[in-house]
Amino acid sequence: MKKIQMNKKFSVVIPLFNKKNSILRALASIEEQTLLPSEVIIIDDGSTDGSTKVVDDFVSETLEVYLEKQSNRGVSVARNNGIEKAKNDLVLLLDADDYWLPTHCENLVNAASKHPNVGFFFADHFKGRVDEQFSKHKEGQVELINKPFLVNEYRKNRNLIHTSAVMFRKSVLTTDLNFEVGEKRSQDILLWLSLGFKYEAIRCINKTSVKTKDFEASQRRAKEIPAHIKHLPRKKDIIPKQCIRDVRYILLRSSLLEYFSSARFGVDLAPSLAVKLKPISNVHYTLFRLFQTLSLYRVIQAVFK
Repeated sequence: MKKIQMNKKFSVVIPLFNKKNSILRALASIEEQTLLPSEVIIIDDGSTDGSTKVVDDFVSETLEVYLEKQSNRGVSVARNNGIEKAKNDLVLLLDADDYWLPTHCENLVNAASKHPNVGFFFADHFKGRVDEQFSKHKEGQVELINKPFLVNEYRKNRNLIHTSAVMFRKSVLTTDLNFEVGEKRSQDILLWLSLGFKYEAIRCINKTSVKTKDFEASQRRAKEIPAHIKHLPRKKDIIPKQCIRDVRYILLRSSLLEYFSSARFGVDLAPSLAVKLKPISNVHYTLFRLFQTLSLYRVIQAVFK
């Protein structure tokens, strides 16, 4: 596939923490893009597994890769620092354990060129593996999502936006409108909802981003109350109070559905767990259910706070 060399300037930001086994796959997927970025900024958040050495040893003839190290301060700080250092207004995000299909950057950047007044863009994504039907939609097909994004889309699918499938104009972010520092869960959703109330969004309907599933990391994060549940009330100057209430009840409803569905179907709704624990024992499943119950209790607490 022919590569277009940096004729449309954009940056890629990758937060990195203990992902030595997947960071090369992420970088390789950028190298394979039909439209290449002018820079790839990697912010290492205090990795201890040799991830930085993997990046230091990475050699590319087509990519300008910059690695910066910081003490372990969380993914939000890493993303915010990377975005701040980006030289271009258009910034794409990629997590170190995810990857892109070859036309991802081209589709998003072309959409930005055609819609100069839109500040927020995202592509559809695969979860865990690439479905063979990914070419079902015409390449570059987009959908304009009007403000407020929450009212139009969040009620239908709260997982519509995946962080590794997002691009935005750096100019739309401010000190009050960025990734919430100190949060381990859903700080990205909080930002997307806030942006969606201020700006129109463009959705690229082709699935060009692949979200991998790290069950252990998800388990750790699920012990935290989602950031958009805790901090939405502080965004009342951006998001109407009724919509904040809607978000909380949407999360409660989906959490209840997931909880009772998995009680009925066992681990069928948690394939990553099933792979991790095959063959799954009664002890493992009991622990899994206890963990889910605790997570649901925390959500209910936050909703009715």
